[in-house]
Amino acid sequence: AADGTYTLSGIPAGSYTLDFRAADGSNFVEQCWQNDNCRDGGATYFTLNDGQNRTGTDIALVPGAALTGSVDGAGAPGSGVANVTVSAQSAAGSFGFVQTDASGSYSIIGLAAGNYTVEFQPTQGNYLTQWWNNQPTDATANSLAVAQGATVSHVDAHLAAGATISGTVSAAGSPLAGATVVALGSGAAMGNATTDSNGNYTISALTAGSYTVMFEAPQGENLATQYWKNASTLSAATPLSVTSTDPGTGIDATLAAGASISGTIFAPGAPKVGLANAMVSVYVASGGGPVANLQTDDQGRYTVIGLPAGRYTVGINPAFGANAAAEWWGGSFTQAGAQSLRLTTGKSVTGINQQLIVGSKISGTVAGGASPAPLPDVDVTIWASDQIWGESDIPPFETTTDASGNYSFPNIGPGKYTLHFFPIDPNFAGQWWKNKPTQAKAMQLEVKKNVDVGGIGATLAPMVITPGTPTIAGKARVGVTLSAHPGNWKPKTIAFSYQWLRDGSTIAGATSATYVPTSADVGDVLTVAVTGTAPAFESEGLSETVTSAPTKPVKPVTG
Repeated sequence: AADGTYTLSGIPAGSYTLDFRAADGSNFVEQCWQNDNCRDGGATYFTLNDGQNRTGTDIALVPGAALTGSVDGAGAPGSGVANVTVSAQSAAGSFGFVQTDASGSYSIIGLAAGNYTVEFQPTQGNYLTQWWNNQPTDATANSLAVAQGATVSHVDAHLAAGATISGTVSAAGSPLAGATVVALGSGAAMGNATTDSNGNYTISALTAGSYTVMFEAPQGENLATQYWKNASTLSAATPLSVTSTDPGTGIDATLAAGASISGTIFAPGAPKVGLANAMVSVYVASGGGPVANLQTDDQGRYTVIGLPAGRYTVGINPAFGANAAAEWWGGSFTQAGAQSLRLTTGKSVTGINQQLIVGSKISGTVAGGASPAPLPDVDVTIWASDQIWGESDIPPFETTTDASGNYSFPNIGPGKYTLHFFPIDPNFAGQWWKNKPTQAKAMQLEVKKNVDVGGIGATLAPMVITPGTPTIAGKARVGVTLSAHPGNWKPKTIAFSYQWLRDGSTIAGATSATYVPTSADVGDVLTVAVTGTAPAFESEGLSETVTSAPTKPVKPVTG
């Protein structure tokens, strides 16, 4: 209300905190009761009982800090760039963001005191994202110290120009509008564009590097996906290197007519009934992930279009809850044994039908600890005999244990499988069935047609981290690179992070495995704190931090 009072009503019994945010345009810090930082996980909670009225949950908001500045771009120094998203993030979790106005200016208010990194992300034009102070990544970003209620001005950015890829897409001798062109870097989409009515496109704001360019037909058109130059698969594509001063021009494509596969998927039993919502996935027979996925309609029918010429296998995965096992076309239950079919350019292959069988059930219980107790939320995955964990994107079957540690997989096809148990609780270590550390050593479970398999459980051991002894290699001298070595830790799956210290105090931004002493370090000793974190499913994992022995006092640059 105008006098600052508030009332929240209709609240069920429970444990609560309160989050106070000032009105838009008011420069106050977002806070939790009692004056806690809502973002750092340290909020104070109180209990409300049924029918209880609680009063006096007041707060005095703290004046916020502000960051102001302007953003311009390459090729037009001093000319502001509009609609750049500027965001400030502190290590404690406080953040704020705005977009630059028409003149390129911005002001972020309501920030808590702290050290912030500032990101400048353009939403239009051929400009690259950067962090203050002219840094290319979050990892290299400089931090800004912001005091309570203070304004830090001239937090400016000059955006660098990106690289571009442009060209024309056509089909059957005419420009192709609505085609999607994607620039792939390391297999991931880094930029994309849609062709206009003349078939032209331009992909902007790319960092300098090597790309694979993919051309996809508009939705519903039976044209085969193509890669530059005129390749039908990603592996056969010709890489394209571009920079801001050496763009990729004339990167054209002429899409050929695609092949198609159609058929019907039937549910188990007689008479045959089409199985709705089954996922039909088409794979290149030589290996790799699916090149097309499509669900069957309410009659179990499907048609996959736009396939390049080649040899393919077809996988069929029933919808969740369907009383049928996943299969491959031709009756195999592994991709390696699947029957393949050959497609030629523009050819339509019909009658690729399959009637699925009712699968078997695999079930068990997962426990953990010295006095084993049921473990909920353990991720259980099943891998077919021809699937290698780490090489396959998605396990064929996955579920989670319930509150009693139980799990169940219905409708598993006959074959041999390995099972992996991975806990969300970082206090326990994962394992493969029969307490094996790797899939290569795991026992294989044989499943027969229409024969359920029970009692396939696991007892997970407590997770224990044995730290190594960190060391620092190199001479402690200004300008000479020092390297941190974590030592020998157990288990071998430990992931490491680093923090360099000067006379025991944290050095801002010094979080890589190497550090180059500066003049600020002269006369001081350096150490590095190594944090080892054991992986855990959807959790932060267990961590241990060990600090190295100190270096000798840092010496200045020699003459």
